[in-house]
Amino acid sequence: MKMRTLFFVTAVILLLWMRHGFSQEEGQDIPAGMEKVTVGRGAEVVVPKGARVTKRGDLVVLESANEYVGRKVSELEERLEKIEKDQKELRQKMEVLAKALSDSANQTFASSPNGGE
Repeated sequence: MKMRTLFFVTAVILLLWMRHGFSQEEGQDIPAGMEKVTVGRGAEVVVPKGARVTKRGDLVVLESANEYVGRKVSELEERLEKIEKDQKELRQKMEVLAKALSDSANQTFASSPNGGE
């Protein structure tokens, strides 16, 4: 009887301990602009989104703030240049289409029976 009670109490304590551990892990909120990165064997690090994390032996190395900001600014400049280039191409295509539509409307108007008057 004592053995059953001891087993039951141990099982209940174990289950409560496991539930408590999982609830703490789930409750950890990651701040805005941050992400959780797994490094090595289950080690998790919260870093800015897109930050580079490397592992050298047992040492986890995060890129410095200057490197991160410099890389992000460079990526944003490249992206902005691409957007401006795409916008310029779209504007040229739109002008060609507008001219074609205008020419088509003029031809339709001129070819109508009362269009020339």
